[in-house]
Amino acid sequence: MVFGGGSQAQAVHVAIEDIQWLGLRCRVTVDPATGGLKADIRTKANDAGTSVAEAKPVDSDGKVGLLVTDEDLEGTSVSVVLMDAHERVLVKKPTTVGGEDQ
Repeated sequence: MVFGGGSQAQAVHVAIEDIQWLGLRCRVTVDPATGGLKADIRTKANDAGTSVAEAKPVDSDGKVGLLVTDEDLEGTSVSVVLMDAHERVLVKKPTTVGGEDQ
């Protein structure tokens, strides 16, 4: 996905390469590893109020771990989202809490 805020903005090309679940822990791999990105898990990708985990920054290796604290959400359809420094959603990828998809 390409993100740009105007004709002079730098485009950011980033993708969610992998989503792995271990119980309610979600490990996300981003490519390329780009500074300033944060990841979150939401039931509605564009609505921060539907977050089911604490948003965390992506590390310099392009990885981030997120934890869903409500075990009742296991099996719920959600989206992993990547956001820029202004909390704008750049990329989203569907998954299932606790699932082994992706």
